[in-house]
Amino acid sequence: MDFRKVFDTIPEQFEEWRPRYCDELFADLIEYAKLGPGKTVLEIGPGTGQATEPILEQQ
Repeated sequence: MDFRKVFDTIPEQFEEWRPRYCDELFADLIEYAKLGPGKTVLEIGPGTGQATEPILEQQ
């Protein structure tokens, strides 16, 4: 099976089984990048939005 082609067919399963990132990782990222209201962020990466959600909460 070519796993590079699977994500688009089973995003719910991907979300269910993929480990979640810890809150401390995002806290460090947000602090390091000095993210907050009025900042522009471009997140590039395939996935279900696990990294997008905590960053958007800073806006």
